[in-house]
Amino acid sequence: MSSDFQCRLLLESLETRYAADKLGDELRTAVDQLATTVHRQQALADDPAYRQAVEDVQRLRQHLAFDAERSDAREAEIVNLRSELRRKNGEIEDLHEALARARTEGDRSPQLASQALSRQQRRAVERASRKSQL
Repeated sequence: MSSDFQCRLLLESLETRYAADKLGDELRTAVDQLATTVHRQQALADDPAYRQAVEDVQRLRQHLAFDAERSDAREAEIVNLRSELRRKNGEIEDLHEALARARTEGDRSPQLASQALSRQQRRAVERASRKSQL
């Protein structure tokens, strides 16, 4: 039963057979229940407040689905950021260790002392040495 029209035809046929007393008691009860349900559904479908409520529910479902998708995306982003944070913390620890080694070794060797410079300082030294070579 793919359409309201087919359902109505079936219902009318069953009501006609019911009126002609051609149905058994169980089937008669089922037909009564079906007819009541169909009439109730038709009355609800004709009610503007019911239609508005159905539209509101559908809109809310769409909003909830959208919010759930955004929440999933945020959770995935948080996982990525936490992973990046762990990686960056590891890099910071490595740099602290290298700096500590360079300081202790730099006291012993002037060449290693230059390695204790920051990247910005090393670049400045490289630029200065290139300028002096020109």
